[in-house]
Amino acid sequence: MWKENFKVYNKASAQDTEVFGFVLCLLKLKSLIVKEAIEKSSKIVVVTDSSYVAKGVNNHLQTWSVNGWRKSSGEVLVHANFWKRIWLTLKEIPGIEVRWVRGHKTCSVNILADSLAKEGAQSQQVPLSKEDVWALCCVGDI
Repeated sequence: MWKENFKVYNKASAQDTEVFGFVLCLLKLKSLIVKEAIEKSSKIVVVTDSSYVAKGVNNHLQTWSVNGWRKSSGEVLVHANFWKRIWLTLKEIPGIEVRWVRGHKTCSVNILADSLAKEGAQSQQVPLSKEDVWALCCVGDI
């Protein structure tokens, strides 16, 4: 299990932080595979209480990629650049399963994640700016 927290810009929405956290998780997994700390063929399960992330990855990512990162209505997808990064990274590290769990229940890893999120939000560390977040995670322009 990897534990780390970040503080992000003050106006970040819950969805901003959830999708950003998932991107960071994938990038960390990719780096562990490159360092051969994890075998590329390993089955990796990422647990999230974010239905936005879980449904995005499990139900919509393929369609969004085909539709040019637009909704079926033609409207540009919110967090399109984050989703592009997720799409590209998942292609590089197959075998990742994303599972949704109900938040604030008895799942020990979810309780730990909530604790780290609260710790990051309350920390005195300088928050990452929106530009920093985009530079770390996104494909394309802000």
